[in-house]
Amino acid sequence: MTRVGIGLIGAGIMGSRGHFPGYMEIPTQAQVVAVCDKNQKAVDSIVEKSGAKGYSNYEDLISDSSVDAVDICLPHNLHGPVALAALRAGKHVIVEKPITIDLDQADQIIAEAKKRKLKLMTAENMRFIKAYEIAKRLVVDGTIGEISYVRGYTGGPNEDTSDPSNWRIRASESGGGTIMDDGIHIFYLFRWFAGEIKSIYAKTTKFGKSEISEVEDNAVGTLKFSNGALGIFGFSTTTAAPWTEELQLFGTKGSILVDFLASNPLRVYSIVGRSDDKSKWWSRYGDVSWEYPFIEHSTTEWVTQSMRREVQHFVECILNDNEPLVTGEDGKKAVELVLKGYESARTGREVFL
Repeated sequence: MTRVGIGLIGAGIMGSRGHFPGYMEIPTQAQVVAVCDKNQKAVDSIVEKSGAKGYSNYEDLISDSSVDAVDICLPHNLHGPVALAALRAGKHVIVEKPITIDLDQADQIIAEAKKRKLKLMTAENMRFIKAYEIAKRLVVDGTIGEISYVRGYTGGPNEDTSDPSNWRIRASESGGGTIMDDGIHIFYLFRWFAGEIKSIYAKTTKFGKSEISEVEDNAVGTLKFSNGALGIFGFSTTTAAPWTEELQLFGTKGSILVDFLASNPLRVYSIVGRSDDKSKWWSRYGDVSWEYPFIEHSTTEWVTQSMRREVQHFVECILNDNEPLVTGEDGKKAVELVLKGYESARTGREVFL
């Protein structure tokens, strides 16, 4: 295979603005050959731009012989069933997070992909943000020592929770509110940077005034890691500020702060290489200070940029027979933590994984 035929299932915001442009940037490696959505205008828009075949039924798209790989950008409750159907039809699969909202379904699709030797990737775009890639490299190199404490936040204004057509406000379709939809990104990052998580304690609330929303719009909590480190998190969809994400990593030899509302999103402090001669110190912390590595970054387009990079990575994995950087197992681990967070919020107790 020299070029991957992509079938895009779901032409909403994620599919049309995030994933689709990524494929269009690599025409020699991938071609969107089919698109499916119940919104005919959304289908027509992508058909016009790409020449793809349009479908209103995902089963018809999966049966299309020109489709080598399926990209799933649907309401959360459909991720598992559609991914399983695509894998059984012999298609490689990339599925938006959460990989499923049910752990048994996650196990099924992971097993099906392995059995058929197909690529299965969780579309976790945080893994493809340059600031995080550099931060990870610094952590691996020992720049901040052993991580002992982490903080994570994601939030901003979300879609209208008073709109009955918004599937995200229905628990049966979304699987939950801001923890499932937004916080799952932070949980993935926590594991990637600081290792396995041992327990979670969470509190949730529905701060907004919508009478029809069934899910939480704010959440806070704490985590314990297997290595003894601690973490805190906060998620909100009721804040009047541009959508953003913050990650703070504090270690025994330094700290890393990431803030995507900043024009330079990465700050690094490290005592590695600090002079032993205190006469050279200009403060009680030594002859070191915060550094700001230069990173190409857009405060308004960092989300879509990372989505384009993630789908291009998926294509490369198919063409070169490589394992995706974010696997089905990674996606399942993040969902497991989300579900344990909801259990904690319901019971008022710390819940162990």
